Amino acid sequence: MVENFNENKESTCLKYLDANKLYGWAMSNYMPCGSFKWGNADINILNIPDDFPKGYILQIDLFCRKELHDLHSELSLAPENQIGNKKIP
Repeated sequence: MVENFNENKESTCLKYLDANKLYGWAMSNYMPCGSFKWGNADINILNIPDDFPKGYILQIDLFCRKELHDLHSELSLAPENQIGNKKIP
């Protein structure tokens, strides 16, 4: 038994959760399959609040000067993965 155990106090515990097989878990869930709508192509993303309940998928075109192509050959331009202000690893 633990040395400092007090049977008169409410017991507490610490739960350790390990997240393995996240890809398999994601693949076993249903994908959204409805309520999609085409939006206005003139959307200004700077006017969308960070905590907006809707998500967006945007297709953008980035242009890079030819003399910078070799410099960026191993690193994509503008990679970003975030929700609001929270960066996702």
